Amino acid sequence: MTFLGILRPFGEGSVRTFFNIYMDSGLSVDTATIGITFALSQLLVGPIALLSPLVSGRIGTSRTVLFATIATAICLIPTALIADPAAAVIGLTTVLAFNSLMHPALGLWQMDLVHPEFWGLMSGFSNLSWALGSSGTAVIGGALIANFGYSSLFLTGAALSAVGALLFGLFLIVHRPLPTEDDPDPAAAAP
Repeated sequence: MTFLGILRPFGEGSVRTFFNIYMDSGLSVDTATIGITFALSQLLVGPIALLSPLVSGRIGTSRTVLFATIATAICLIPTALIADPAAAVIGLTTVLAFNSLMHPALGLWQMDLVHPEFWGLMSGFSNLSWALGSSGTAVIGGALIANFGYSSLFLTGAALSAVGALLFGLFLIVHRPLPTEDDPDPAAAAP
């Protein structure tokens, strides 16, 4: 879970951290337009977090997390390959949208992994791994941009999100859920 937490933020962080700089120095968009665009994209995707319980109820929390992580990786590719303000805005908005869908599902899923007495510890590890991933994005992203350009940042974000999704998918294959109070037999809880 810690590795997922470190890898997954790189996709979102690549656009969240470097969108303003990319639009300004990479695409020569004026500062006021960048601010308005960033604000509007966050306002548009905010309500998507409210859809997370509906999607999770339909396909499950783990599948919601997996789907949103894969979608984040896919949405970064056009941002990396098309040097245009419209592509950057669409990339930012779709990445933020899928992450708004994913965050509530991930929180619920992580709490289901452990017994209630470990919820605080799980939340702490989740926040720690997110912070490590986000700070790694800033450090690595700055070096990538300086040496190889913005495309390398967004492609690396897509690749690391895809690796995170792969690790998460593998974890889902080998993970056995905790038994519930209604079903104390661990063999019965296995899929």
